[in-house]
Amino acid sequence: LQNDSSNVVIVDKERICRYIYKGKLPPEEVAKVIEIIKEYQVK
Repeated sequence: LQNDSSNVVIVDKERICRYIYKGKLPPEEVAKVIEIIKEYQVK
């Protein structure tokens, strides 16, 4: 990985992959990722 890139993988409690993002995460995607994490925290 380069310094300005990241990989995001979100899995739920049943270990089902819900979101994958590879590369530099744009600021507008950060809010989306946080909402997805919050959603699957309670499920």
